[in-house]
Amino acid sequence: MASPAGSVPSPPPLASGSAASPAPSPGPPKLVNVYYKRTVATPKSCFICHRETTTCLATEGVSDFLYTCPSHLLDPGFARPAPSSSTPSAASSPAGSPAPSPVPRSEIDKVKQEYEDKQKRKAEGSDASKADDDKGEKDDKASSQPASTAFALFKTGASALSSLSTTASSHLFPAPPPTAPSAVETARLAAQNARVFVLQRDYFRMRCETKRREWEKKDAKERGAAWSFPKAPKGGLPGA
Repeated sequence: MASPAGSVPSPPPLASGSAASPAPSPGPPKLVNVYYKRTVATPKSCFICHRETTTCLATEGVSDFLYTCPSHLLDPGFARPAPSSSTPSAASSPAGSPAPSPVPRSEIDKVKQEYEDKQKRKAEGSDASKADDDKGEKDDKASSQPASTAFALFKTGASALSSLSTTASSHLFPAPPPTAPSAVETARLAAQNARVFVLQRDYFRMRCETKRREWEKKDAKERGAAWSFPKAPKGGLPGA
């Protein structure tokens, strides 16, 4: 019976006993650049330096894994901590923000006033010592005792002034805050405690190429095993 105009003829049914073609392969595995740090029992060769290590980076589902030394994980040129695993630290605070003063303003004013008073008393003591020296020139015996007393007072005042100036300097001019670590040092500190890493794009491309070649080799082997060829005839040719 002829098919109506415009309709597409249905394909002929498969003959009995004919084998269906094998299902197409899903293709090479799709890797995600998220690797988890794990520790294994058996050491194997490092992916970078070929030394034995028990530290391994593996994707979720272990579709890809590679052994690497812990020191290589501190190198930003090889891998970086995943953004979700990094935690803010004190080093990430703005570098330009001024450090709060540890001494209140009232205490600073008090130290300054004490310093000015000491300076004033020192000046008065210097004038008194000069007057004692002039008097001592007239009467050495009478001025010897006041001069020694004035010298002792001057020595004590100088010692107190030195101690006060040291204290005032420490309050008025505190030590500068420690310098912020560099970007490389910050990355190393973050990588020490990280558990999830992202490979540098060139290394990740190498891993993708390696997994693709492994899949092509395995796929070619499976396809070759699926095909069957006719056996060679046995005996001579007919009529020979």
